[in-house]
Amino acid sequence: MEIKRYGAKEFLAAGKLCIRENEIHIWCICWPEMTDFWVNHEYILSGQESEQVGRFRFSEDRMRYIAGKVVVRLLLKRYLDVETIDFSVSERGKPYHKKIAGKQTVDFNISHSGEFILAGFAVGMDIGVDVQEMAGCPDYREIAGNFYTEEEAEDVIKEGAALFFQYWAAKEAYVKALGIGLGRGMDFFSVRNGKIAEKDKKDQDWFLYPVRIKGYAAYVAAHKKEANQMGYKKDMSKYENLEGWERCGVGEQLDRWAEKYGERTAVTDSEDEISYMELKQKADCLAAAFLRKGILKGDKVLVQLPNRISFVIVFFALSKIGAVPIMMLPAHREAELEGIIELAKPAAYIVAEKYLGFSYVPMANAMKEKYSCIRHIFVDSESGDISGMIAETCGENGAFPAVDGYETAVLLLSGGTTGVPKLIPRTHTDYMYNARMSAKRCRLDSSDVYLASLPVAHNFPLCCPGLLGTLDVGGKVVLASATSPDDILDAITEEGVTITALVPAMVTVCMEMLEWDEDYDISSLRILQVGGAMLEDSLADKIIEEWPCKLMQVFGTAEGLLSFTSPEDEGSLIARCQGTPVSPADEVKIVDDEDKAVPEGVFGELLSRGPYTIDGYYMAEEANKKSFTPDGFYRTGDKAMWTKDGRLRLGGRIKEQINRAGEKIMPSEIEAYLCRHLKIKEAAVVGVPDETLGNRICAFLVTDDEAGIDLQEIHRFLREIGVAAYKMPDQIERVETWPLTSVGKIDKKALERMAQEK
Repeated sequence: MEIKRYGAKEFLAAGKLCIRENEIHIWCICWPEMTDFWVNHEYILSGQESEQVGRFRFSEDRMRYIAGKVVVRLLLKRYLDVETIDFSVSERGKPYHKKIAGKQTVDFNISHSGEFILAGFAVGMDIGVDVQEMAGCPDYREIAGNFYTEEEAEDVIKEGAALFFQYWAAKEAYVKALGIGLGRGMDFFSVRNGKIAEKDKKDQDWFLYPVRIKGYAAYVAAHKKEANQMGYKKDMSKYENLEGWERCGVGEQLDRWAEKYGERTAVTDSEDEISYMELKQKADCLAAAFLRKGILKGDKVLVQLPNRISFVIVFFALSKIGAVPIMMLPAHREAELEGIIELAKPAAYIVAEKYLGFSYVPMANAMKEKYSCIRHIFVDSESGDISGMIAETCGENGAFPAVDGYETAVLLLSGGTTGVPKLIPRTHTDYMYNARMSAKRCRLDSSDVYLASLPVAHNFPLCCPGLLGTLDVGGKVVLASATSPDDILDAITEEGVTITALVPAMVTVCMEMLEWDEDYDISSLRILQVGGAMLEDSLADKIIEEWPCKLMQVFGTAEGLLSFTSPEDEGSLIARCQGTPVSPADEVKIVDDEDKAVPEGVFGELLSRGPYTIDGYYMAEEANKKSFTPDGFYRTGDKAMWTKDGRLRLGGRIKEQINRAGEKIMPSEIEAYLCRHLKIKEAAVVGVPDETLGNRICAFLVTDDEAGIDLQEIHRFLREIGVAAYKMPDQIERVETWPLTSVGKIDKKALERMAQEK
C-alpha cells in the first residue's frame, strides 16, 4: 500500500489527478491560509450544503465547513475528470459519490479540527480519517474510562493527554471507515501499538497510519474491500423524476402534513386520539428530549411498542433527529433481541411497561446490563419516561440535525439464517415513495380510515400504504390494540374503517365470527388487503362473494417490491393473481435455476430491482452474496409466474423460510434453539401446509434413547430461553435416523411428506 501526502501548494496547482488501487492520497490543508479561495468557490456547494452553512453561529465554524466541502468536491472532480459530483449515503449513513459510467469509484473521507482539514482518498478501499486538535481536555481520563478499552484507559492514565488524543483520532478514523458513527461506542476494538484489534475477530488486515501535524493527532484507517462490497450500488438519481419521489426526511413530511391537515384526527387507538398538529408538536418535544439525553443522528434505537399512539410519536421523533429505529415486534423476547443488539449496537431501547400481561422492563434492564452499547431505556406508560419527556420539553423549539432523504430512516427485520434476523435498511425517501405508490394503487384519500390490525412495526401496516400512506393523504389511522377478530371487527364497526390489511389466517377467523355474530357492521369497508401469506383461491372467491368491499391481493417484501391487484380489476382476476408492481420503475425478472428468464405461464424465482428495493442488508456481507445478483436484483425466494394478462401469480416459497400466519420464520433459527435442550441431540424443522395457518411448524427430533419429550415441554423450554411465541413448533416428531439426499444432506422434502402423513 502506497501513501502519498499532499498540502495546500499541490491542491492549488493540481489539474487532473490520478489515483490507483492500493494507493492512499492524504490531503492536509491549513484552511485559514486560503480564506479567499474558499469564499470564491462557495458556489460549488449543493443547496442543502448552503443551507447548512447558514446554520453556523460563528464565522470560523462556517468557513471551516465550507473549506471542507470545497476540498472534497474539487478533488473528486479532478480525480474523476468530471464537471459535477452527485453524492448519496450508504445504509450506514456514510457519504459516497454516485457511480459515473466509465469512471472508477473513488472512496473518500474528511475530518477537520482547529486550523486543519484532513481528507483521504482511495480506490477499492474502505477509508476513514480523523484529525483532533490537542487542546485542553480536563476530563480526558474519565472519557477514556468510558469509551476506551480497559488497557487503553490504563495507558492514558500513565501517559497523559497526548496519548488520549492519539487514541481518539485513531479510533474515530476506524469507526468512520466502517461508517457506523459513535453509536456503537469505541470499546469494541483497540488501537494500541498502532494496530486495530477488534474483539472476537481474527485475521484483521486493517491499515492504521499516523499523520504528523504539530499540535494535532491525526490518523488514516483503511482496508481493502471485499469483492461483493465493490459491486452494484443503487443509483438514486435515476428515480428523481418519478411521481411521488421526494428527497426529504420523514420528520419533515410530518411538518408538512401538520400544516396541511391541522386539527384533523391523524391517529386513534383504544385510549385516545391525536390530531396532525398535536402529533407534530409531541414528536418535536420528544425529539428535543432525545437529543438532550444524548441520542444522536445515526444512533440505532430498539423500538418495541404495541399499536398505540406513543409508537407513532416515537417513530416520528426519531426520524426528526436522524436516529434510526429498529422495528422489534411486541412478541420478541431475549433470543431475538440479543442477536439484533450484537449486530446493530443500539444506543437506546424503548419499551412498553406492560402489554398483554408481559412486563418488558425487566427484560430491557437485563439487556442494558448485558450490553454496554445501550445507554438508555425509555419506558412507555402513563407515568413512564416517554410521556414525562414529552411534557418536560413541551413548547421548546430546538434545532434538529439536517436529515437527508437518502439516509437510513428505519431498520426492518427479515428472517435470519443462523438465529439472528437480518436488518433491512430503508431510506426516508424510498420508504415514503413505497407508501405513496401503495396509497395511489388503493385510491386512498383524506376520507379514508385505515385500520392497522397487524403490529404496526410490520412493514405491511406501516407503509403499504399503512400508517405512512394514510397520513400522507390526510386520512385517519386506527390502531387495533390486539390482533384478534373481535378487536378487528369492533374497530371496523365503531370507527367506520374503509381499508385494512389482514393475513389469510385472520380473514378466515373473522369470517367465521361474522357468521354467528350479527352485531358487527363492516359495510364501511371499501378495500380489504390480504397478504403476508398465500391466499388460497377458494378463500379469495369466498371473500369476493361475501364481503361488501373490494379484495386487494398484496404481495410484498420488506426488502422492497410490492405488487397489488387494483380496485378496478374484475373479481375473477383478483382471485387468481397478485396484480402488478406499484411503481412504473420496478424491474421484475422470473428466472430458472440458471438465472435464465422463464416463459409466460411457467413458475420460476422472482427477482426484483427498483426505486424502493434495497441493494443490501445491513452489515451482512455473506447474506448479501446469496440474496443479490451482481447487477443488484434481489432474490425474493418466492416462486412466481407471469399470467397471460401480464399479472404476477405467486406460487409459494423457494427458500426454506416458513410463513406461519404471515410471520416469517427460518427453520435454522428454531433448530438452533431446540438443540440447546439437554435431551435433544439433533433437530430439523420444516413448514407443513395448514388450512388455518398457511404453514405450521413441525420439528423432527433425535433424542437420547431414554428421553421422553412432548410438545408442552418444548414450548416451556423455548419460553424459558426467550423465544417469541409465534416461533413455537405446532408439531413434533421423533426420528431415529434422518432421510438423506443423494449428497448426504437431510432430505427436508421427505420430512414434509412424513409430517403431512401424521
